[in-house]
Amino acid sequence: MKHRNARHEDAKSRRERLWNERQNYFTTKMQPETRIVTRPSTGLPPSKHEAQASKSAISENSGPHFRTEMQLQLAALQSLQRVQTARKKELIEHKSIEMAKQLRQQRNEDALKKNSKMAVKRLRNWNEKQKLEEESELAYLLQNIKPAAEAVHLAQLLSSRWKDVGKEGGGFKSCIPQHSRQEMRVQFLLDNQRIGAFYP
Repeated sequence: MKHRNARHEDAKSRRERLWNERQNYFTTKMQPETRIVTRPSTGLPPSKHEAQASKSAISENSGPHFRTEMQLQLAALQSLQRVQTARKKELIEHKSIEMAKQLRQQRNEDALKKNSKMAVKRLRNWNEKQKLEEESELAYLLQNIKPAAEAVHLAQLLSSRWKDVGKEGGGFKSCIPQHSRQEMRVQFLLDNQRIGAFYP
C-alpha cells in the first residue's frame, strides 16, 4: 500500500508539474516579456494562482490606458500648448474687437468734424449771401430814391456802411420804370416809418 501511495503521489506531482509548465509556456508565448520567477524555497515555477496574479498585474501595466512617465510629460506639454494657443487666439480676437471699435469711433468723430465744418461753411456762405442780398437791395434803393435826405436817412437806418452817403447833397436819378413793381416797393419802404420794414 505504501508503495502504491508513493507512486500515486509521484504521478500527481508530475501531473501538476506538467500542467504548470504548459501554463507557463502559453503565458510566455502570449507575452514574451514575462519572466517566470521560480520560488526560492522549492526551485519550482510559481503556482497557477501566482501566475494568474502576475499576468493580471502585467496586463494592467501594459493595458490601453497605461502611460509611461514620458508619455505623461508629453501629454502635459501638449495640454499646456493647447491652453496657450487658446489664450493667444482669445487675445487676438479681443485686440481685433478693440481695434474695430476704435476705428468705428474715429470714423464717427471724423464724420462729425467734417459735418460740423460743412455746417459752419454753409452758415457762413448763407450769411454772406444774405449780406450781399441786403447790400444789393440797399444799393438798389439808394439808386432809385429821388429825395436824397430820405435816402440817407434810410441808409443810416439799414446799414452802418452808408452813413456818409449823400453828404454832398447830390440828387439820385431813378433808373426803374414808372408804375412798376420795383417803384411800388421803393415807395412802400419810403412811406413806412418802421425800422424793420426793409426786411421782407
